[in-house]
Amino acid sequence: MNISKPDIIKSVTIKNQGEYGTCYAHACARNFVRTLQMFGIIKSDYNEQFYLLFLNFLTENTICKA
Repeated sequence: MNISKPDIIKSVTIKNQGEYGTCYAHACARNFVRTLQMFGIIKSDYNEQFYLLFLNFLTENTICKA
């Protein structure tokens, strides 16, 4: 039986959240990315891009900006 080594999941680095240091959107975006990585939907190479995409979705109509 040949079992391949799983990809290493790399978290998105914690960003400076500026004025809105407790913004829910940063935590949610990081969790979305990590969940998709665990299911093998995205590779660790794209975690920053997906993080920014989810963050943009979550903060589109709010005062909470990155």
